[in-house]
Amino acid sequence: MAERRVRVTGADSVARALRRLRKDVTDWSPVTRVIAFQAASRGRAEVPVRSGTLRSTVRGEATKDTARVVVGIYRKVPYAGPVGYGWKARNIKGDGFPRRIVSKARASALERISHYVELAKARTGRTGP
Repeated sequence: MAERRVRVTGADSVARALRRLRKDVTDWSPVTRVIAFQAASRGRAEVPVRSGTLRSTVRGEATKDTARVVVGIYRKVPYAGPVGYGWKARNIKGDGFPRRIVSKARASALERISHYVELAKARTGRTGP
């Protein structure tokens, strides 16, 4: 049987490749934790600063299969949404920092996931998905 390789080009491809790789690898928390906290620390630089309160609310959250960056705690910074995305009714243009955080984190996340996949393949002795 010819060796098959895993090639990741986007989030959907990642999900399909991971499903094919191993059904019994269900805990991705080591890699999601690294992705979330690395994206949050790099993403803080993208948040516009006036007082620093909005920037201080950037944090990474990870579960066993999800990594995300959360910006803003509503009681503390109710203006996080309009600053990031804008508010058409009030003629406020968004800064777009949430999209920049995601785009900066995407390449690093895919690299981390592919490295974790290679480690899982090496542990199980598999050569393909």
